[in-house]
Amino acid sequence: MIPYVKLSNLRESSVTLVGVKVLLLADVSPWQVIGGAERVLREHAVRLARRGHRVVVLCRQPAPEAPPIVTINEVEVRHVRGERRWPWDWTLGVAWRARKMMRDLSPDALIAYQPIVCWGASGDGRVPLVYCFLSPASDEYATRHAPGLFRRVGSTLLGWIESRVIARAKEVVVLSEFSRGELRRHHGRNVGKVRLILGGVDTQVFRPVGDPSVARDEVGLPQDGPLLVTIRNLVPRMGLGVLLRAMPEVLSEIPNATLAIGGQGPLRKELEQLSEILGVHSRVRFLGYVEEERLPSLLSAADLFVLPTVLMEGFGLVTVEALACGTPVVGTSVGATPEILAPLDEGLLVADAQPSTLAKKIVERLKVAADDPDQNARFRRSCREYAKKYDWEFAVDALEGSLP
Repeated sequence: MIPYVKLSNLRESSVTLVGVKVLLLADVSPWQVIGGAERVLREHAVRLARRGHRVVVLCRQPAPEAPPIVTINEVEVRHVRGERRWPWDWTLGVAWRARKMMRDLSPDALIAYQPIVCWGASGDGRVPLVYCFLSPASDEYATRHAPGLFRRVGSTLLGWIESRVIARAKEVVVLSEFSRGELRRHHGRNVGKVRLILGGVDTQVFRPVGDPSVARDEVGLPQDGPLLVTIRNLVPRMGLGVLLRAMPEVLSEIPNATLAIGGQGPLRKELEQLSEILGVHSRVRFLGYVEEERLPSLLSAADLFVLPTVLMEGFGLVTVEALACGTPVVGTSVGATPEILAPLDEGLLVADAQPSTLAKKIVERLKVAADDPDQNARFRRSCREYAKKYDWEFAVDALEGSLP
């Protein structure tokens, strides 16, 4: 099934009279939005198409049931087959097939988001390429696999491929100053022009909506007490173990608090077991994958969104999505999170990714909100207004300026 897509915040004045044929290259697919990389790809693709450009996405097939070709909001998505069980086919095989599929496309411009499909499809460099550096491919791979020879080889190969792709690009786009630093650290000698284009949020979809009690009831959450929400891929770098270890201290101060964890990933069973070991399982709910149409109501119902990242937060789309729903965000001072939260309120930042430090900050913010409800309501409105500067249309304005 094609995922829910509602792109309401599109300005009629932004539609171009004459567009170019743009090919977006990625190793993730807008057909299955499970994280920030897919969201950036989909928003860029659909909004460029809305402006009159002919947009095609050539990307790796995310699952065996994904159709070879699918249309999403006037964007044609072509999936490159790859066998996940065989690492060489999932990388080199996909690149080779992407190169063959390029023969029928003849684009005027290329925008790439990850390296493998781009390595095969970008060819001899005659078509102008913009590379959106969302995170270092080598580090992203390493954080998802256990230490050992397999991880070292895979990480090294992906880093090498990404360097080759970046060397071909006329321009590299980063979503944050933190990502700019990571780009230089990994690919300094190969990088030419670098441009900052922030990540975004659809402020008409992500907004304060609904009755919080209804949102809680929809996902089986208790109606009493403060609600903490986090929505993350369940992988090590997201810091969910840190958040769970913070919960005993939080509950010692606020016994009726509830933590809702949305998302899926390989750590789910381990995290569920940890919540039982810590004795907090009765106040923690694992929601699994949260459908996009339910995100605004869940985020709006939260008293606090918690971002406990321990490594490599290149931007954090969910941070601005929560803020756009009027929900304050407490986040560790990792990656680009300080760039987003500090201008709003430095008190939202956690000094380090330690359970006790995180617990103290959560308790502090919840007590401040409870002690002065009027001030809390005003601050929630301030969060909403602040998020508007991250509207996706501003990002696509800038991206469109990179097209020939």
